Amino acid sequence: MNKIVSYRIAYGESLKNLEEKVNKLINQGYIPLGNIQFAATPESMIGEYSQRLYFQTMVIFDKDEK
Repeated sequence: MNKIVSYRIAYGESLKNLEEKVNKLINQGYIPLGNIQFAATPESMIGEYSQRLYFQTMVIFDKDEK
């Protein structure tokens, strides 16, 4: 099993914003782990403005782990 040595959660207010942040982290050596997650404030249930956030778990694995 690969050992995780660094863990971050990237987030954005749009999918495009999240993609930009994830790509920056990939360039720093992070790897996406799992699926994108989505959260919205409860106002979205009644059709009013709500804040939406998108999340992606990012990790770095130990390269020396065997």
